[in-house]
Amino acid sequence: IRTNLKSALDVILDTGNPVVQLIYHDQEAFSTKAVDAPLSLKSEPQLELGAGDVVVISGGAKGVTYRISRALAPFKARVVLLGRTELDPAAAYNTLRSLNDPAEKKTGRKSDRPQDDTSRDLAALDIARNVSRLSAMGLRASYHCCDVADPHSVTQTLDQVVKRYGRIDGIIHGAGLIRDAFMESMTPEDFKRVVEVKLLGAWNLFRASRNRGLRFFAGLSSIVAIQGNIGQVNYCAANRSFSALLRSFSASTEGLVSKALM
Repeated sequence: IRTNLKSALDVILDTGNPVVQLIYHDQEAFSTKAVDAPLSLKSEPQLELGAGDVVVISGGAKGVTYRISRALAPFKARVVLLGRTELDPAAAYNTLRSLNDPAEKKTGRKSDRPQDDTSRDLAALDIARNVSRLSAMGLRASYHCCDVADPHSVTQTLDQVVKRYGRIDGIIHGAGLIRDAFMESMTPEDFKRVVEVKLLGAWNLFRASRNRGLRFFAGLSSIVAIQGNIGQVNYCAANRSFSALLRSFSASTEGLVSKALM
């Protein structure tokens, strides 16, 4: 408002400026800043999680999403994990057998299966193990193959969840994709795909669950949304816009708690 556009653009497009985002208001420039401060947990939580609540978690069943699921065990929640890896127990088992075949190790003969297929099978095996571990902790855990960037896939999958459990209490959007490159060599597809998984994925999950009893929506964003990172302009943009989208969820939906974790 009342800001000279040319002078603002000169500052914003200055490649020597370390600030990621500048917001102009009445001729003044403002920027966001990360502050290191103790986390206060003295106040009562805005929502309660209990036995039977249904939590959908995107991002597969490995790494941080598996650890988040494990942390829900004391609450006895029903956890539905979404990921792009398709589970094929038979193929995964055969891959594992071939990798541990003494004859192959002795002769040094390599499997005829493409490396991508082997990696996918091992990832599927890891997911199956983790789902079993979650079940052993008392969680009613399940896994669905779902591309969150595909609205049809999300709608179809969450329809199945609601048909089985009757509702969806919470979403934790942890899915993400990294395709790092400098701007001069980054393709439009590399930019688009990274943003689609994080931003469009969040919208697809929200759209398909908002009328199904949704009470909270948490998102795993990134510190790069604030401070940037070399070669990650697509990832920075994805997480910044994703965080802004989550903030709009709370503002536009009564009773919904949403939070982006940087």
